[in-house]
Amino acid sequence: MKSELEVLGLWPGSRPVRHLMNMLSLWRHPPQPELIDFISELPSPKYFQLHPFFFWKPEHTLMERVRNNYILPCLHGCPNPQVASSGIGRPRVIIGTSSQYYILASRLTCKGCRKYWHADKPQWLEKLPQRFRNIVPAFLTHKKAVCRSVMDEMRRSGRSPEDMSKQLTEALHLKYERAHLAYLLSMQNVRDAETGVYGQRTITGLLRQADTPAHFGGYADADASVECPCPHTTWWIVWSVSISGRSSTSLYCYRGPLDRH
Repeated sequence: MKSELEVLGLWPGSRPVRHLMNMLSLWRHPPQPELIDFISELPSPKYFQLHPFFFWKPEHTLMERVRNNYILPCLHGCPNPQVASSGIGRPRVIIGTSSQYYILASRLTCKGCRKYWHADKPQWLEKLPQRFRNIVPAFLTHKKAVCRSVMDEMRRSGRSPEDMSKQLTEALHLKYERAHLAYLLSMQNVRDAETGVYGQRTITGLLRQADTPAHFGGYADADASVECPCPHTTWWIVWSVSISGRSSTSLYCYRGPLDRH
């Protein structure tokens, strides 16, 4: 993960990265697995099990246009805050209406008081101007989060939290089935080419040491590409709806690591 963030220029102390045509984004999407050339190897299911990342790094030069002349505050009320990055926190798994993604937030430190916190800490987010909070794609608490797309869909459709939880589970099942199908079709494409279905046989099978396809993994497996919503999804949606109903401000509030699989 550290080497990937260094390539993207998002690790503390890494060299800045030029973005052609100012195509800046806090999102990092995985590569299209069907387009990856595995040379003589069989397609790996790991590339079909990756999810997008949202990098929340308000202290980074990537967000200097949003930051402008604003000085990031210290979580602990330091009178002369000097907020800087001191690493990366653990990713949060966010369930959306069609799939899941991760939020990876900075680990911040104030050089004035030498205290640490994470950039996705709700108490610190409340200190930021509205333009910062509006970028975050989910409602966050200390341990849980819900995607804004889920809240938007509930307001649009009038679904109950229980119905919304069932819809999310169904969407994740469908996401898993499509990823599994894409993996099987890619495997079939390799086999067809090696047996001469397209008129000319390839020799990749002769160069391959292991010819057994890797197991894709079941939906309920820990290594599966899609994770089921936790049992607390329903109550978390109820809590979010009640909060958003009481406060108008709450309405605005690549490739992933292969080692995880």
